[in-house]
Amino acid sequence: MAPAGIVEAMSGFFFNCRELSFEVSVIIDPYGDSTEMNFPNCSYLAPGVGSVREKLYEDDEDGGSICQYDAVLTSGRVNGETIRPVDVYSLAVNNGSGDGTMYTNSQSVAILADSAPSGKIFGHWTVSPSQYAANLVNADSASTMFVMPDAVVTLTAVYVNLYSLNVMNGSGDGASYMNGQLVVIAADTSPDGQAFDRWTGATQYIANLTASSTTITMPDSDINVTATYKDLPRVAASAGEGGSVSPDTEQIVSFGESLTLTADPDAGHKVKHWLVNNEIQGTADKALTLTNITSDMTVVVVFEKVKAMPWLNLLLE
Repeated sequence: MAPAGIVEAMSGFFFNCRELSFEVSVIIDPYGDSTEMNFPNCSYLAPGVGSVREKLYEDDEDGGSICQYDAVLTSGRVNGETIRPVDVYSLAVNNGSGDGTMYTNSQSVAILADSAPSGKIFGHWTVSPSQYAANLVNADSASTMFVMPDAVVTLTAVYVNLYSLNVMNGSGDGASYMNGQLVVIAADTSPDGQAFDRWTGATQYIANLTASSTTITMPDSDINVTATYKDLPRVAASAGEGGSVSPDTEQIVSFGESLTLTADPDAGHKVKHWLVNNEIQGTADKALTLTNITSDMTVVVVFEKVKAMPWLNLLLE
């Protein structure tokens, strides 16, 4: 039997068992010669997670300890079945939990980022060495899993600043946005007689300035944007002496819309022409259609008397 005492243990090994209290045959290597030692009355205490030594005890009949070894455990047999050490690796988790020193290759480890400091939010995990980044199930989730490689790894939870977005006359504002985050903004319903015009403010971050609903990419600062409105086009139609026009009240139309006006001459009258913004239109039709209206317009229908035809009266007689 090897002499009692301490032999330096090889760190980084453990057994997947806790305590064995029956006959054990263990190979230890105190002198480098792989000496096999049998302990018929031995209680072999397998280390728990975090242990780096293998402890062997042989008890006498009175329960006293005869010898104790801390040894390089190369293999062992329990009731004839061979057991061997397993390589283990350490995982360091900065700003989070889940770290340990006794993880095996391919073992799944739950990791959780600490609560974010004031004014910040969890952003992502970094992995060092970076070649094991793919072992992280979701780098953008504060709570995720990491599959251990056969190497020592360090994970770090990274927190990013939060910024505010103020949306005047619209929705989408908030105080918890990250740099680069895409935010949907939408203008409020237009006031009566008006339509959405464009966005003003931090326009360099807005995808479409003339769309009432669009997106904005948050910068690394607080920003303000405002939805603005403009008056809708108005069409005012009137009739000169000798007839009427319909509709004869001011019409509010959408930009690009069309509007048809209809003249109704009195007896003995007909349409002479139409005036649109004081310019004569080359038509004497009773109906006038205005197309693609984009600004205010004034329209007047001008009537004239129908000329008498004496020769027609003679024919009728």
